[in-house]
Amino acid sequence: MTDEVKSFVKILKERLRDDWDIVLAITGEEGVGKTTLGILLSQQIDKEFSLKKNVAFIPDEKQIMEGFNELPPLSAYLIDEAVKSLNKWSWFNSLQQAIIKMYAVARYQNKCTILCMPRFRDLTENFRNHRIKIHINVIDRGTAIAYIKDNDKDEDDPWHIDDNIKIKTKWFKNTPIIERTVEKRLEVERKLPNYLFDFNFADLDVATKEEYNNLRAEAKKVEAVIPQKPLNKREIKYAIHLRRAELKLRELGLCDADIAATLGITPGTVWEHKDDGELARLNPFSPELINNISIPPKKVKSDKITID
Repeated sequence: MTDEVKSFVKILKERLRDDWDIVLAITGEEGVGKTTLGILLSQQIDKEFSLKKNVAFIPDEKQIMEGFNELPPLSAYLIDEAVKSLNKWSWFNSLQQAIIKMYAVARYQNKCTILCMPRFRDLTENFRNHRIKIHINVIDRGTAIAYIKDNDKDEDDPWHIDDNIKIKTKWFKNTPIIERTVEKRLEVERKLPNYLFDFNFADLDVATKEEYNNLRAEAKKVEAVIPQKPLNKREIKYAIHLRRAELKLRELGLCDADIAATLGITPGTVWEHKDDGELARLNPFSPELINNISIPPKKVKSDKITID
């Protein structure tokens, strides 16, 4: 680990000792080394770190919470995406809810939770803005960039996502995607408001990598027999309406990103519904799908303010 990373880890450990919790997100495309970095950081943060005890391989809310609560204070807890349920389109939402419950039920345990996931924007806005303290994006194997949340009370978006897009659009205006090298991308990312530092990291040692692969293989076997939580009627109806809108917009020639922007959702959500196994094979224009689903109306909250 570089001196910058060591200093960064030292700050994280001091924050834990000062009676704080930390949720850190590591993002990047598949196979780029998110889990590798997560393990390396966890080993530095928690000297008692164990792949068997400190890594959640199975995307099950109960097991994630049990694993978290069994760890002592100042521990690092890594939630791995490697064996996530491919046919469970609400996986990210369920995971976020599990983490929220972890800290709501057992707050101030002084633990660092590291979440590995493909895209930062796949997190809900509320979770992203109120739970994540540090975001690390792995842009290439062995190369990552760390960003820190802006805690300005007047800032609507503490991650400056729209500002970042404008900056990068300006700098890459005349640069084709294929010519945007790692070096050029780093140069631009360093200009972003939330930029903290960038660094290089090594691969796992042979023994750790072998242990991880064995535990992941075992977790896949266990996951295969875990019953999937069925979608409730409201989720099904939402998915059907979303699929209808997505198909209509696709007929107009819109890509996933444009469809997401039009519907006010993330491109990842569009992709999940498009490739959602049984749900994707349904005919979303079949009247039976909607007519046979009876959903009670939501209770309307009163605007009146009461003081107890």
